[in-house]
Parts: sequence; C-alpha cells; structure tokens
Amino acid sequence: VTPRKGVHLLRQALERILPEFPDLHLVIAGNGQRAGNEYESRELELLGNLLGPRLELLGVLPHALLFPRIAAATVLAAPSLHESFGNQTAEAILLATPVVGTDSTALGELMRRVG
Repeated sequence: VTPRKGVHLLRQALERILPEFPDLHLVIAGNGQRAGNEYESRELELLGNLLGPRLELLGVLPHALLFPRIAAATVLAAPSLHESFGNQTAEAILLATPVVGTDSTALGELMRRVG
C-alpha cells in the first residue's frame, strides 16, 4: 500500500458514507504489510479504527480464491491515483462487479466515455 494506490482517499470516502452504511465491510486483497512503510501502517491503523472487525486484510490470494470474493462483492473500489487500468478493475468488470474509481486515471476516462 503506497500513496499512489489512494487508500487515504478510500478511507476519507468511507468516513463520509459510514453513517449511511453502518454495516459496510471492507476487504483488502493484495500485497501488503511491507516493513517500514509508514503510509501503509498509518492508513491500515486508521481503517482499523474506523471499521474495527469490518476490515478484512487478505494479503495475496490465488485467483481461485480471489475471483469468488470479487464476484461476491457489492462494489470494487479502485482509488488509485496513478494506475492506467488495474487488473482488479478488469477482473471486476469480467465478474459483473460494479467498480468505483478515481477520476485521475484511465478508469476515470473509461467511465466518462462508457458509463
């Protein structure tokens, strides 16, 4: 988790919508827990404080375990600030899971063009 992944934006959005969706559950999959990454440590701590047991950190999963999780999700959040078009976005689209992303990436451009 690095600043370019936009986890701070996701956390800020969650802070705003939690009163309306108090049962919201956040699952984060992928690389994580890199020693010495202050940003990651801070953001995961803040998310943990915000969500408590409704935060689930999966780490890296094989596709056989990851794809069912994406397919079962209500939405996939892609808050990246500098990614052109992440694999997770393509996977979610192929699995018919709605995607929410930032406007500053290729995903934002795609959403503007095709909805």
